[in-house]
Amino acid sequence: MNTKAMASNEWSWKYFVDLLTDESFSRIRIHFGKDHYPTHYIVRVRAEDGDWQTLKEDEGGKGGTVDIQFDQLKSRYIEIESIKPDGPNQKGYSMSIAELEVLGE
Repeated sequence: MNTKAMASNEWSWKYFVDLLTDESFSRIRIHFGKDHYPTHYIVRVRAEDGDWQTLKEDEGGKGGTVDIQFDQLKSRYIEIESIKPDGPNQKGYSMSIAELEVLGE
């Protein structure tokens, strides 16, 4: 939690994770970096031989920790895309991710 992945003033920016094999899970927890978070982002997953599936799209992101719960699925890839990190009257900035948790049973 003391380090983070961040693109400086770049958007759309994608954070991509490869779990190496299809894994079963039912929850993703994103810890956005302090003061650097997207106000509009999309979280997608994809099995090795499948299509991208959107788990969450948020156009009012406020940073902090975001928990996404869903029915158990099998996926290999996770993608978090920052669509809009800031704008008029928005507090967000270029997305940063301090930690990403992928949780199952």
